[in-house]
Amino acid sequence: MKCEVIRDLIPLYDEKLCSPESAALVEEHIKTCADCQALLEALPKAEIPKADPDEIKPFVRIRRRLRARDIGLIVLGIVLLAVLIPVGYLTVNQIFHINGGTDFEDLIYKYEMQNKFGKMITEGRMEEYVQRHEDIYLCDAPDGTEISHQSFYLEKLKAAYEKVKKYDPRVGKIYSEYYNHGDNDIHRMQYFVLEFTRSNGTVLEMVIVTSLYDGSGYGVPLWEDVRFAAEGEVLPPGDNLEEMFYAVSESDIPTDVRDIYAFVNTLYFADGGDLNVRYVNYVLNEVASHPREEDDLSAGGYSLTSRFAVSDFKSVYNGFTDFMRSDYTLDATFGHERFDMERNMFYYPVTLVGSYEEQQAIVQIKLYYDEYGFHSPRPEDIKGIYENSDLEKKLAGIFG
Repeated sequence: MKCEVIRDLIPLYDEKLCSPESAALVEEHIKTCADCQALLEALPKAEIPKADPDEIKPFVRIRRRLRARDIGLIVLGIVLLAVLIPVGYLTVNQIFHINGGTDFEDLIYKYEMQNKFGKMITEGRMEEYVQRHEDIYLCDAPDGTEISHQSFYLEKLKAAYEKVKKYDPRVGKIYSEYYNHGDNDIHRMQYFVLEFTRSNGTVLEMVIVTSLYDGSGYGVPLWEDVRFAAEGEVLPPGDNLEEMFYAVSESDIPTDVRDIYAFVNTLYFADGGDLNVRYVNYVLNEVASHPREEDDLSAGGYSLTSRFAVSDFKSVYNGFTDFMRSDYTLDATFGHERFDMERNMFYYPVTLVGSYEEQQAIVQIKLYYDEYGFHSPRPEDIKGIYENSDLEKKLAGIFG
């Protein structure tokens, strides 16, 4: 290798900047060339200056600040991730309504149930509960005053609350979730539980369903069968509905269960709801329009009588199933609710039409109700259009 080439490589070799191949050439050459070796040794050697501690201090402070800044950025990033991931999930769920997910509306709903609507009920603020609605005027009294749900049920609610406050009413679990009703028909099921501690220490739960909107945005109590509210104490084992009717009497229902049941039902009526009568109307027409198998009659009889006061369970069940076991057809029509000043109760006018071949009978009934449910009509509450036929008697006995 020519010395001129090696001398060009020597500075790079000394600084360790050349490739391994070039370094090997330099090392091989200087073994036999004293001039190139002397040139390499003559190159000045850089000395590492000793650091002045006073000069280093500003750089140490800068480095610490940079390190603190980096740590702060890392922490901020973690916090942002902790916020953005749930928010991102909620936003996606808000758009796509993922089953079982929680969205912003659900969070707001749960807050309102716990801190607004739930507290109205559990703290006995009945004026606020009732006044969420405008007055619904139902009839004119003889003295010219107007009867409304607000004015009528406020006092009932106060009295009912006084009976149940010793059972420590409180808001329990709050549910708000989506479910697929089929064909991507997404529904949101919303409800919460009112809990009461009974005299024997057990907890009785009553459900407020907000899927049944009443115009307030809150919902109405689910109509509970008082016998099932005392399940385990009252109901016999098994699931035969007819046996249950004859195994349970009114005296079997504990007083605290009846008090709580009446309170929750009064909440429902104070909301101005008419879902109860629509349900009874549905049961009558649904069962009448389908084949009358014994199982259907038993289930239909239970569904109907669960809307009646405990004292009328058996008579209504017997009257309903007796008519349905016949060959008569049935049509039922419910009118708008009215108020009876003498009895101080609301009622629904009901028209029942029965027919069989050439026979037909029409019966008009006043169906009264209170916080314990519907009541079987008195004789004076029943008016027949065609008198004294067997068909008419069966119609008149449907409600006991």
